[in-house]
Amino acid sequence: MPPPSSNIQNHRRWERLKIVLVASGFGLIAGLSGASIMLGWIWPNSGGDVWSFTRTPSNLSRLQAIERGESGMADKIFTIYQKLTTVNGAGYFAPGDKVADAVVVTSEGWAVAYLPNFDGKYKDWRILGARGLVYRADRAVEDRRSGLVYLKLSPPATLQSSQEQFKVVAFSDGVDRLDDVLVFQNSVWYPSFSLGSVKLLGESHLDTAPGMAYALGTNFKSGAIAVDNQGRFVGFVTKDAVVLPASAIIHVLPGIQTAKNLLYPSLGVEGWFSDERPILANEEQVAGFLVTRVVSAKSALRKGDIIVEVNGRAINSDTLWYNRDETKVRLKVLRAGKPVEFENVIVKL
Repeated sequence: MPPPSSNIQNHRRWERLKIVLVASGFGLIAGLSGASIMLGWIWPNSGGDVWSFTRTPSNLSRLQAIERGESGMADKIFTIYQKLTTVNGAGYFAPGDKVADAVVVTSEGWAVAYLPNFDGKYKDWRILGARGLVYRADRAVEDRRSGLVYLKLSPPATLQSSQEQFKVVAFSDGVDRLDDVLVFQNSVWYPSFSLGSVKLLGESHLDTAPGMAYALGTNFKSGAIAVDNQGRFVGFVTKDAVVLPASAIIHVLPGIQTAKNLLYPSLGVEGWFSDERPILANEEQVAGFLVTRVVSAKSALRKGDIIVEVNGRAINSDTLWYNRDETKVRLKVLRAGKPVEFENVIVKL
């Protein structure tokens, strides 16, 4: 017999309630498991780290991006070799003789490669085109500020120059953070992504020399070719994950095409921009270009000047290039902390 103080009906109700609660709990667990399986079947990438998903495309999208890169750069990547090796009349290119990969940037046959250690010797080079034709270089123009070398391609004797029309790369407008980037290295396309802009030069440089670059999420060899997911040329890998942007080529290309030499329109000074290194005036940070060295006697600027405007526009590397065809520009400068305005000549260096 139960103790007199117990209530048999309440006890039985409580036992039934516990059974219901346990059954409901198992049902809830089973329902959640089924929902998870269903979600995984409908959206296989829905779980996990969203950050990882946004950075890592599916195999299908990666393959499609690589195909677009290959299509966009078809017949526009040439390979430079130091020499042609022959054996009993047969010729071949040894892997150890490879100098670099180059991209064609004009329909007249100017190609460019990243060769920071160029020694000026190129007459014996052989340049293998995408269609199996072998070219020579008639002329080489070195840009020591960027490490780029421009080569004027000469067609084989079997092909008249009038018959040759080179396919030219399309230049990318740039890549933002987490944009897909494809890199051509050792004849293979590799997927990567952009981490955004980084400083290219840590020291004083010519006002119009390339100062910014892109960082990639993967390291590559120097000289590798980077393109965006539309097959447009982004630039050359200079070291590890740093890409020299195509703007370094676009800026000087007109002079190479017309005068066959390389000239930078400049205010005749060296230094750095405020987005490369902070600049202060009157104990406050300012935007502009700090002059650390005057390299042209024609320049009216002085060491320590901070250029803040060119022809009424805030100064940056693009602002200077917009004025490349002018002979004079009007500058607004902070000199010893005080604003002054004057005209300055544009020199070619």
